[in-house]
Amino acid sequence: MNNMSTSYFRTLLCVPLTAPGIGETLDLLHDPKRFFDVAELRLDYLERPDVARLLRDKPCPVIVTNRPTREGGHWAGDETRRLELLAEADRLGADYIDIEWDAREHFGHPGQARLIVSRHYFQETPAEIAEIARQIEDTDADVVKIATRANTPADNVAMLRVLRAARKPTIAVTMGEHGNLPRILGPKENAFLVYASLGTGLESAPGQVPIDEFVDIFRFREIRPATRCFGILGNPAPHPVYAALLNRAFRHLAVDAVALPIRTENPAEVLHAYQEVPMAGYMILPPLQTKMADLTNASHSRMTGFVDTLVMRDERLEGCHLHPCPDAMSPTSQLPSDTNILVKYLAAVFEFWTDRPAPYEYMHTITSI
Repeated sequence: MNNMSTSYFRTLLCVPLTAPGIGETLDLLHDPKRFFDVAELRLDYLERPDVARLLRDKPCPVIVTNRPTREGGHWAGDETRRLELLAEADRLGADYIDIEWDAREHFGHPGQARLIVSRHYFQETPAEIAEIARQIEDTDADVVKIATRANTPADNVAMLRVLRAARKPTIAVTMGEHGNLPRILGPKENAFLVYASLGTGLESAPGQVPIDEFVDIFRFREIRPATRCFGILGNPAPHPVYAALLNRAFRHLAVDAVALPIRTENPAEVLHAYQEVPMAGYMILPPLQTKMADLTNASHSRMTGFVDTLVMRDERLEGCHLHPCPDAMSPTSQLPSDTNILVKYLAAVFEFWTDRPAPYEYMHTITSI
């Protein structure tokens, strides 16, 4: 896994179960339509944790977590009791126990579960994050987990570096509205696991992407280390329809690529930081388009003052203006009111990025997203 082997590892998709009742949690865990690989049983969300009942006849691997409030969880009770519940889960057959960095020495590990040793930073991504990851690796952790808040594009890149330098199976995710990139690109970086929510409003941490979006819109199961990445830049956040249409067009024509929404006020900062991803191109939405002409070699676009599409060619970004009716796009909604204009624009972006004819008619059939 990670850089310990050149072989591709299938990154696992984990859903935290955050219902307050045992019955509802079991219904979610045993749902025959589930399409997650691992369930995280959050004991700290439960009103009356019953570890034996939760683990009986479990249908898939489970992580048992009992997160204290100091680490962003809901457990505000006795610390000894908190660890006793985790020890019970360990004895009764949990596949993984997630134990906090500062509680590891107090946890006896009485069973056979693999240990996830975790650290959380809800306000920032520390400058010394690489050293923090190395410190966790030097413990008896089977899996290293670090979650930080992304306040800048560089914070996301720092977490990608953690994954690339990992010597043990590693979970490295960023939280917050800017933190979706390391989550979606987990399979590209051989992350051990990434977390998704069961739906909007059911997140256990800020920035978790709903699982249906992970699988359907962002093609999580299809991303590989060689997958090309394209960014959709906007402020406010790009409308989901752009990524949905482009990624479904990639899938329809078996193009190994993924388009990611990126909210930013500073496109130059994104372009500089994400050279390390690396990004193969960008689509730029209003009101950022007028900021792009001076950042590229798109001299033909400077006459209009717009650059709305970039692609990496010969190790530099080449830009142009593809949108047929830029005035039709509102900086608020970012969507043209005319479906034909939307499809024509995205088809042109697809062709500029891939040098392949866009599936124009197919894209027309899915504009009702």
